[in-house]
Amino acid sequence: MAYDTNDLERQALEAINKYKLIWIEEVLSYLPCSKQTFYDHGLDKLDTIKNAITKNRNDLKVGLRKKWYDSDNATTQIA
Repeated sequence: MAYDTNDLERQALEAINKYKLIWIEEVLSYLPCSKQTFYDHGLDKLDTIKNAITKNRNDLKVGLRKKWYDSDNATTQIA
């Protein structure tokens, strides 16, 4: 089956944003193509996909750091 790169990119970005994905491997499970097709189309190298994943990673780090700072749990503070 032939896939359109732009369509796969759109679907990948929708999944990344909807499910807050932070790894390329996670994105693959939401696409109708195989892993090989994903890489053959160069989707792993697209800045739009890289930037969306990086944004989700940063948002996650900021959120976890905020929870840590706001926590009164001694075990968390020691870790």
